Amino acid sequence: MSRWRPDSGGLTLHAGVSQPAVSKHLGVLKRAGLVHFRQQGRQTHYSAQIDRLAPLNDWTREMTGFWENRIDQLEDLLQRMD
Repeated sequence: MSRWRPDSGGLTLHAGVSQPAVSKHLGVLKRAGLVHFRQQGRQTHYSAQIDRLAPLNDWTREMTGFWENRIDQLEDLLQRMD
């Protein structure tokens, strides 16, 4: 699944960062396979590859469960210590 987004010039208007910074970040995302791009004249249009984020989403969900469990255990220990 992908969604077309504005070119990097359009992104700088809303991101509050410079054009070189946006270009650098988009380059990293392209190399990681998280965005695709297409040229249209002098503009480059980027699309986010949402499905490529699934492993990160899975890992985040797993870690959230892990840390919630650990914090619950810590709360139980602290209550027993009172």
